[in-house]
Amino acid sequence: MAPPPIVTGISPKEGPPGTKVTLRGENLGNGPNDLIGLSICGCDCLLSAEWKSSNKIIARSGPGKGRGDIIITTVSGGKGSSTVQFRGYYETIGPMKESAVWVEEAPLQSLAWGSRRSLSPTTYQHEDPLGLSVEGNEKKFPEDDLHELFPEGAAAAAGSGVSCGDLTSEHFIPAWFLLEHHHATSFEDLKAGLSFLRRRVDAQKEGQLSFLKANVGAVMDQLDTIVALKERFEADMKELGPDSTAKAEQAIRESERQATELFREVLGRREKAEAIRNALGVLQRHRFLFALPSTIERNIRRGEFDLVINDYMRAKSLFGSADVPVFRKVFEEVDRRIGSLRAALLSRLQEAIPAPLEEQKKIIK
Repeated sequence: MAPPPIVTGISPKEGPPGTKVTLRGENLGNGPNDLIGLSICGCDCLLSAEWKSSNKIIARSGPGKGRGDIIITTVSGGKGSSTVQFRGYYETIGPMKESAVWVEEAPLQSLAWGSRRSLSPTTYQHEDPLGLSVEGNEKKFPEDDLHELFPEGAAAAAGSGVSCGDLTSEHFIPAWFLLEHHHATSFEDLKAGLSFLRRRVDAQKEGQLSFLKANVGAVMDQLDTIVALKERFEADMKELGPDSTAKAEQAIRESERQATELFREVLGRREKAEAIRNALGVLQRHRFLFALPSTIERNIRRGEFDLVINDYMRAKSLFGSADVPVFRKVFEEVDRRIGSLRAALLSRLQEAIPAPLEEQKKIIK
């Protein structure tokens, strides 16, 4: 078996989904058919892989986000490893910018309290909270510099797999977000974005208040229902004590005991009937074996020894090695009768030696 593949270089080292990357390393396969697996940042990229040589593969990155290993699997070498990593990130896609993946363009729906969400269950990119354009920020801020500036955030991002500049991250750092998305934005534009964010928050608060005013009747009905439930619960506590379900549980257990006593005899008869039914079923399915002793005796009296031998050989092939006690007992009875038949035929043969040859052949057969 060949050594496992190892990736020692990748270019570029970061990019959005669909980025064309060149992988270099050792033992990357003997040919296109030898390459059976390629994952970048945990995403399967085998369909886009183009094998060039045992030291070079060209592929496109998947929708993975954050840093991740490049793992190549071959038939000859198995699953490999990598000494480098690729960083995947999502970028804001405008109407005039090309994208290697489908971008959700569903219209946004305004809710009663002012927030907006897409009609689609998922969206490709979060809306910029500052309402600023990303023009001039296409060049990403070096991630290594971010890790040096925010070492605690880098450790948290490595543990969760989500960047601290992501709005959905539990360890969100505003400064990280600004450097990652607006490092080239002017100070005046940032001030305008802050004003936009404040207006949006105020509008959201006003939207919540408007929602309550528009549905005050429903809110009051729900409040009355909650108060009624509370009063009923307090009344039950006074009447039944702290453990209000103790009496109900005791009544259920008593009902179960009485039902068991009442139906014990019926259930016993049912079990007995099922046992008899099963026994009859066994007798019906294996009636050939159970009736074989009487059948052998009847055929012996008729002199039909061929039928006796055929039935015996059939029973021996079917039940000769059976471990069921009742089958063994019946088969022992069959063997006993066959033994008696052999002794009788031997005695008859000895007595019939002066008899014609044809009759002797019939007895031997």
